[in-house]
Amino acid sequence: MKKSFIVLTALFFISFNSLSQNSINTNFMTAGGQKSGTYFGSNQMLDGGRFASVNSDINKSRIGIKGSPLLFNNFKNNGILKLTSGKLYKIKNINVDLDNGEFVSEIAKDSIFIFNNIKMANINSKVYTQNENKIYEILETGNRISLLKKISKVLKRQVQNKLTAETVKWKLTEDYFVKFNGNYEPINLKKKDFFRFIKDNKVKVLKEYIKSNRLVTKKEKDLIKTLKYYNNL
Repeated sequence: MKKSFIVLTALFFISFNSLSQNSINTNFMTAGGQKSGTYFGSNQMLDGGRFASVNSDINKSRIGIKGSPLLFNNFKNNGILKLTSGKLYKIKNINVDLDNGEFVSEIAKDSIFIFNNIKMANINSKVYTQNENKIYEILETGNRISLLKKISKVLKRQVQNKLTAETVKWKLTEDYFVKFNGNYEPINLKKKDFFRFIKDNKVKVLKEYIKSNRLVTKKEKDLIKTLKYYNNL
């Protein structure tokens, strides 16, 4: 058991590098300049995280279910993790467990490491954050308001007809939120619901901006552009 633990730990350290604000440190140094140790508990990045079996922790031994609760099809994803401490780390084999709301890294064929204390993650050029075991993609962020998209996966039952067997599969769901005064508030894009979070003296200006630029706020890209403009007023 001890031998297996050492092997898994070694594999994990090979899979990531720590970052300073301006460069990548390839000698497994922490962002603060201290050399990481050679065992599990010695690196701040591992603090609070845990090893787990892929089958038990991600798939939960659910046989016959189509798909996966993971965001990406595999672990061949590059990412940069920002811890709550402010330290940055580069990960070469990261994924997102949308069922449990966790960032995970593959360290062996049937083993993963589950990260803790993650403030932000940049994966495949998209930025994500974690709040109350839910994963959000950050679409726009500013001093006044931030726009986020909660992404999750739920199990859906489907029956083609009375003669076919029922199938169960993971389905991706997306919901929009704004972060306002430190709180995550759900919004409905179709009803321009975001206007209730806009200061009264800016509503007219924002409506004129939307009209003059022919923006449709129920479209994600147009809403991002609208809120970016508002954050810079």
